[in-house]
Amino acid sequence: MMRKHLFSTLTLGLLATLALSGCFPKQRLGQEAAQRMAGPAFMLDRQVQAGDFVLTLYERVHDRGGIANIYIEGDDPEIAFDGMTEELIGLHLASRDKSKNVIYISRPCQFDVRGNKWSGDTIEDQDCDMKYLRTHRFAPEVIQSYHVALDEIKRRWGISAFNIYGHSGGGAIGALLTHERSDILSLTTVSGMMDHVAYTDFREKTDQSWTSHKPLSGSLNAADVAFQIKNVPQYHYIGGSDKGMPPAALFGYLNNVGMTNCVHYKMIQENGYIAGWVEKWPELLRDKPVCRGKVQPVIFE
Repeated sequence: MMRKHLFSTLTLGLLATLALSGCFPKQRLGQEAAQRMAGPAFMLDRQVQAGDFVLTLYERVHDRGGIANIYIEGDDPEIAFDGMTEELIGLHLASRDKSKNVIYISRPCQFDVRGNKWSGDTIEDQDCDMKYLRTHRFAPEVIQSYHVALDEIKRRWGISAFNIYGHSGGGAIGALLTHERSDILSLTTVSGMMDHVAYTDFREKTDQSWTSHKPLSGSLNAADVAFQIKNVPQYHYIGGSDKGMPPAALFGYLNNVGMTNCVHYKMIQENGYIAGWVEKWPELLRDKPVCRGKVQPVIFE
């Protein structure tokens, strides 16, 4: 027990030192992985000053003035220390989308914990507050940064409207954006953190590891806007073998939807938090979110 405690203490100390030095392994590895994923999909990267943050975009735009599929990256389900994922499932999914206009948007602080800011034609280092990887993942200023990015995309490419796709916390951001915008045609989530209160409650009660799943106290909750966006076509996917995102995180959101025929979900038993989605994505993209069937509460099957 003493050895395990010592290991944990040393590990946390090392990670904290790396974070303060601006050399955080997840972000560095993610940046390298992103280039490998985006290249074969002919998606080019650029950065956008978006409010308090600089967001990294990977884009393939072949139809100026058309509709764009927007992919928003997810999280590592371990809230305790650093919420940023190494696997970049959001970008993986975007790379499998053959639509004419596909644009991926990173999360704040995703590729470099120090962050960046624009200064003329150059980029200068700027400290990135670690709270945006923890308790403030969906803070109002984070959501505002995506509004700025989407508006910039519309101006640059003449985009008329968006379909939003989000993995994990990217799904929550997508729902919050949908609530505040009139140019989002549909919302699709994969392992979405659609009710972060239900998520942390579940993990605190069931996770016996040494990490602590602290509430996202500085974040907006997608479940709080579920009723207001119930008439926007939505498809929510969850894996039956998902050990990172419990069904409670989605069902808390769906319980708030109320009467609708626009919100649908599907559980795919063999998929996990990461496993299975990339391989199945071209097939799942055929499930276009639409308003269909009887107006009723979402039925859990």
